[in-house]
Amino acid sequence: MKEGEEETEFVTPGEVLGKFSDMKPGKGAYVANNTVYASLSGFRRIISPPTDSSDSRPTVEVTGHKAHGAVPAPGSIVIARVTKVMPRMASADIMCVGPKSVKEKFSGVIRQQDVRATEIDKVDMHLSFRPGDIVKALVLSLGDARAYHLSTAKNELGVVSAESTAGAVMVPISWTEMQCPLTGQIQQRKVAKSPRKPPPSLLVHRYKYPLPPFTFRCARCSSPKSHSISFLSSPILDSHSQSPPPIPYFPLPSPISAVFSTNLCSPAMPPRLAMMSQVDFDGPLARRLWNKCRRESTLSKYTPFCVCLACGCLDIDTFRCYIDQDIHFLEAFAQAYELAAECADDDDAKHSIIELRKEVTEELKMHASFVKEWGGEDRKAAPVSPATVKYTEFLLATASGMIEGLNLATPFERTKVPAYALGAMTPCMRLYAYLASEFKVAIGPVYGDHLYKTWIENYASPGFEKAAERIEDVLEKVATTLTGEELDTIEKLYNKAMKLELDFFWSQPVGQKTVVPLIRNHNPAVDRLVIFSDYDLTCTVVDSSAILAEIAIVRAPKSIPNPDPDQPAEEQTIRMTSAELKNRWGDISRQYTDEYEDCIDRITTSRTDEFRYDDLCRALEQLSAFEKRANDRVIKSRLLKGLNFDDIKRAGEHLIIQEGCFKFFATASRNERLNVGINIVSYCWCGDLIRSSFNSAGLLTQVSIQCNEFMFEEAVSTGDLVRKIESPIDKVRTFRKILGNYSTDKNNFSLYIGDAVGDLLCLLEADIGIVIGSSSSLRRLATRYGVSFVPLYPNVVRKQKVLTGETLLSWKRLSGVLYTVSSWAEIHALVLGC
Repeated sequence: MKEGEEETEFVTPGEVLGKFSDMKPGKGAYVANNTVYASLSGFRRIISPPTDSSDSRPTVEVTGHKAHGAVPAPGSIVIARVTKVMPRMASADIMCVGPKSVKEKFSGVIRQQDVRATEIDKVDMHLSFRPGDIVKALVLSLGDARAYHLSTAKNELGVVSAESTAGAVMVPISWTEMQCPLTGQIQQRKVAKSPRKPPPSLLVHRYKYPLPPFTFRCARCSSPKSHSISFLSSPILDSHSQSPPPIPYFPLPSPISAVFSTNLCSPAMPPRLAMMSQVDFDGPLARRLWNKCRRESTLSKYTPFCVCLACGCLDIDTFRCYIDQDIHFLEAFAQAYELAAECADDDDAKHSIIELRKEVTEELKMHASFVKEWGGEDRKAAPVSPATVKYTEFLLATASGMIEGLNLATPFERTKVPAYALGAMTPCMRLYAYLASEFKVAIGPVYGDHLYKTWIENYASPGFEKAAERIEDVLEKVATTLTGEELDTIEKLYNKAMKLELDFFWSQPVGQKTVVPLIRNHNPAVDRLVIFSDYDLTCTVVDSSAILAEIAIVRAPKSIPNPDPDQPAEEQTIRMTSAELKNRWGDISRQYTDEYEDCIDRITTSRTDEFRYDDLCRALEQLSAFEKRANDRVIKSRLLKGLNFDDIKRAGEHLIIQEGCFKFFATASRNERLNVGINIVSYCWCGDLIRSSFNSAGLLTQVSIQCNEFMFEEAVSTGDLVRKIESPIDKVRTFRKILGNYSTDKNNFSLYIGDAVGDLLCLLEADIGIVIGSSSSLRRLATRYGVSFVPLYPNVVRKQKVLTGETLLSWKRLSGVLYTVSSWAEIHALVLGC
């Protein structure tokens, strides 16, 4: 072999390189018992002896692997990203050791006792770290084979960077708190002491124009609140920006009518914030995964099978078919537990999984009693449905380690199979507990002669809830040392299992007539569904007038040059600085709030159980007059003058939409089985803002938009409005006109979705009026005139129980009943199913 020639063979410490009689040890090699061994990992290299050497033996060396990079060692300071937070520890991926980045994957754990040096017993891991946080930590020890033990128990150690739920980099404000510069939300952390001084204000580079705090009354809860408002100096409004990013709009005390419907007190979480909300990121792994699948759980309970089961009128043959399929599924469930237990490398985990399998055996016995009670088929003779096959094959493949995109070939990699398997199995238990509890609420305290009382009581029992919690606890335990990527895999498996559960319920052969989904009983040849929706805070997270005010303030100059004394006064343009504009908006907002509440108080009468629609209309005429006077005030103030059309268009394109809203409109408009018309009826001052919003989702041609319009001169707003819809009376007139314009050759069925007092008359006149959100002023006023607010799902169950004849006839306009929902997923389920 030539000098310097390298062999491709990679060797590890202790591996035999050859006999000492044949070769000499060089770097990375040593001699023991006349044998040459490798002392480090690397590539073996044979070096020929020099020509003048008396020793003819070649030298063997082991060249260290060049790609190692930095390696953590006890005493090292590391930078790590938190991947998972559990009650007793947090997992993290180490990214840097000192100033050097690592080139291999190193995992670490921060135990509860290593978070801080004092009051260790009071440490709450979920108030110290969150997934995604960047932490500075000290390596305490090598830990075990899976992870290093890390510590943040020094002032200079802890969280150095964190992202808020709104997507902004948070600013530390104390040793235990960080604040979002966008929303002002404060979150708990174990904060590392920074050598740099924090910025003097939370108004970082995005904010130029902080408003001083002022007090206003929120119409959502009718309580005074003090808020510090900051308007964005966003690149989207920068004419020099070639590729403007979206404005991160957030709830603000907005000008005029928007102020009072701002979503400050609404439980409906903004969509972008919803998918990153605390309920999604805090707490145990299983809870976070479940919260991210709320859409699937909602759609499941609205399936025809579940609605009929909940009301007790499900055809017995359909239930028997379900039991037969569920037995096949449970047998696969038990087998999946066996496969998962075989791969567990921890005795406690293995024992826990075996105990979980025993619980499935007990559930199979319970199903056997169901078969005896309801007369199902012999399960071996019952054919397996395609949905059941798809679900069971997925479970068994996952428990066998056959996961798409992963190669779990080595014994170490296969120790992760239990976590993946439980990630795919946990949703079933949690979903059944959820559905049964929802059924029980819908039924009420008296079951009567409910045919499926035994089934519901079993799955809604404390015992089954504890069983669901046990599998979630085991999942938490076996996923403790997984990396962020591996936790992402569990999330994908969990989500897929939820979708398969949804498909399983939808596949049940329900032959009877059902109330939901509406499309199931819809014949496009003779029927037409006419959908109406408000826009601000029904479709959106923030009221549009807040956005328009924001654009106006950002565009306003910081200072105004002195007017030309030679220019005639009538030719001088009256302009305001940004500070003056903000103050003026604040004055108008406060004035509107006070007058709005006074008006609501005047038209709110003593409560009555009798629905009095005519009296309500007369009362809302007074509110309509007030709304028009308020708009007069805004127009005369010229506060809406000077807004650039392109700024408005870009703002609309990046407007945050309620989760599931556009998906519902898109699915409804493109469904060939549905003859539908979609109409947006809004108080919004600027129709171009709404149109650009729908156009960004490819929906502009599918919807008809009715609202006010800005007047422009050379693409700049004049401050005047084309006033079309300003009040509840204008809205209901527009609603009637649109509905009347549809031909009478088909059965027109109307659905209205709204959130505020301005929508009240339209909600009542529609065949189905759906309230999304929780406007206290809407409820306070409406209930005084005999209007009832009832949750949609329990009402659907009750309607199914008494269903006779045509299903659409069970919904009646002007009944005085409005249906409340928590999300657009419920509306989607009601109309379209899954």
